[in-house]
Amino acid sequence: RLRYICHALFSILWLALLLALPAASEAVPPGGPGDGTLAIGGTPATTLSLTVPPDISNWQLTPGSSEANSQICLLKVRADGNWKITAEDQGTATSGHMTEWLDGSYVFPPRRLESPMSLSVRPGGFIDAGYEKQLPLGGVIAVGSATNGEEELEVILKQPVSWTDQALDEGHRYEIAVTFTISAYN
Repeated sequence: RLRYICHALFSILWLALLLALPAASEAVPPGGPGDGTLAIGGTPATTLSLTVPPDISNWQLTPGSSEANSQICLLKVRADGNWKITAEDQGTATSGHMTEWLDGSYVFPPRRLESPMSLSVRPGGFIDAGYEKQLPLGGVIAVGSATNGEEELEVILKQPVSWTDQALDEGHRYEIAVTFTISAYN
């Protein structure tokens, strides 16, 4: 019985010691808020806004000319802290490739451009880092800090076109839907 009581007391003391250790080790790191953490980087945004333009309908694609096959898409960003923007093609019909479209839907079986689209953003101003990503997976294309009101972000869309890509019939066009998402970033 004495052995049981000693074992119980030892267990209680051990548990009390384990509970007391984190409190004893909580020290305020230099520049820290006093809660045992140290913020590295900036402050994530709590207010985010992203405005995306309507369809780009005036893009003339030229085979063999990479310069002629780029288009600027202006996004409008508003953030009170650090943010990131991702871009992706979520369409199973397109898989990152501009695909034949007619009267509000993709044609089946579709004709597609041979190469997938890519997007890029150049850093500068309120944009801390810009990246080039290829669809469909895409990924983070821009990282930035707080904006001064609503600011414009230039996204460069690049669509390689080869001489083997097929011209479409009258009224048909190549189309792809790109999804842009803004989120807080630390």
